[in-house]
Amino acid sequence: GSTSEASEQNAIALGQGSIASKVNSIALGSNSLSSGENAIALGEGSAAGGNNSLAFGSQSRTNGNDSVAIGVGAAAATDNSVAIGAGSTTNASNTVSVGNSATKRKIVNMAAGEIKENSTDAINGSQLYTISDSVARRLGGGADVGSDGTVTAVSYALRHGTYNNVGEALSGIDNNT
Repeated sequence: GSTSEASEQNAIALGQGSIASKVNSIALGSNSLSSGENAIALGEGSAAGGNNSLAFGSQSRTNGNDSVAIGVGAAAATDNSVAIGAGSTTNASNTVSVGNSATKRKIVNMAAGEIKENSTDAINGSQLYTISDSVARRLGGGADVGSDGTVTAVSYALRHGTYNNVGEALSGIDNNT
């Protein structure tokens, strides 16, 4: 573009008003700005401000070092963070965000993670359901798994009354024997 500026070694700026101001920085798109070393800003009005950061999408932003923002208006504001999807934001280092405080998204088609004492894997809905179902089956008394994954209320009908939890049922048995 007529006012694009690449001011450092190996910097590239393409697009009206684009600026690549650090070593190995790339700014592609009108009014894009790459002001971090080894950073890439791709899209109209995008800005890659952190070193080694990538901002892909119109108005996307990276302020954190080693951060990535993908999607229109996505913003990775902290170090080592990733914002995926239009309008997604990060507000803490070492995080991955797929939304923001107003826009929530689901992560779908995720494989089952390991459920072990020291596991740091994410788990999926079917794994949570399996745990809730196991608890409901062991409780008996009509317990079931609700659509939100919670175990529904139980009802234990004993000779001396009906009880809605295990503790009350055991107390009822203890008091009547």
